Amino acid sequence: MRKLIALALLSGLALIPRAARAQDDVGSAIVAIVNKDVITSKQVLDRTEAMLKESGTSIPAAQRDEVRRNIIRDSVRELVEERLLLAEARRLTDAFPAVGKYLDKEVEKRLEEERLEAGGEMEFQEKLRAMSQTGVGYAEKIREDLMRRQVLIQFVLRDLTAGPTELLEYYRANPEQCREAAQVKYRQIFIPLSDFEGDREKARKKAAEIVDNLSKNYDFAELARKNSYDEHEKDGGLWDFQNRGVRPEPIDKALFSLELGKVSEPIESEKGFTILKVEERKAGRLRPFEEVQPLIERALLAQKRSERYDALMKRLYQENYVEIMEMAGRPQGGQSATGAPQ
Repeated sequence: MRKLIALALLSGLALIPRAARAQDDVGSAIVAIVNKDVITSKQVLDRTEAMLKESGTSIPAAQRDEVRRNIIRDSVRELVEERLLLAEARRLTDAFPAVGKYLDKEVEKRLEEERLEAGGEMEFQEKLRAMSQTGVGYAEKIREDLMRRQVLIQFVLRDLTAGPTELLEYYRANPEQCREAAQVKYRQIFIPLSDFEGDREKARKKAAEIVDNLSKNYDFAELARKNSYDEHEKDGGLWDFQNRGVRPEPIDKALFSLELGKVSEPIESEKGFTILKVEERKAGRLRPFEEVQPLIERALLAQKRSERYDALMKRLYQENYVEIMEMAGRPQGGQSATGAPQ
């Protein structure tokens, strides 16, 4: 089903943001149908804008369209899956009346908590008006959120554990994931070609001169402040601990082969020459089980949650009618009433 969502986006839904601004009626275009519940392009747009705002990050212009397409895809998926969870919750509520009574009490409890938080009934009503909500509509929203939560508790979160034996087996089977990488702390002098108008030989000569001075016990930090050109020059060229593999290969190789306190020969690159001195080194190690046990447990529980949720969604897509539409409302593909993909 998620492949159908991606196809729908690529064939037209990804254009909704621009089209919606140009056409007043686009907001009511049907994007998806879950059983008898319709998802419109306006709902997708509202969710997309909320997700963009929530991310709080600026998107480079070159990546903007791709990022927006991805967020639209996620918005459609979320809206469809929310309705699938709600359909399952209604089935459970119908089958177990006690669940409905529990939800009624929880809704009243939440509303009372929000009234107190707002400062009283008048303030709470003002808050609802600011959200363009009615009391009945807001209570229904809370109820639906609780209903979806109950489904997740029942089918995803209930009895979710990772026992000691399972944790130890994971530790033994995945030693590389439990290994602390080798690290090195070092100083660097970078001689850029741009300082010599691109004349590589002049830059090479300058780098060789610095290495010669260092061999005469000149202070590396002082030479870095005077000659280097990077973000660490003011700190005497000092770089804090870094893992193996972070820097380009020639530099990385030198960092992890140099003896402590030794200075490298100039390392040539496209942009200039780099001189290195290793200050401190930490050897890689396999972290003890006790040290990584909480991390392994979190990872395993997250994996199990994901697997259970995927299994739940697979079942719900099969048991419910789900159809993804193009922007104009024409079928882009979907599922039969029994849920079988077409």
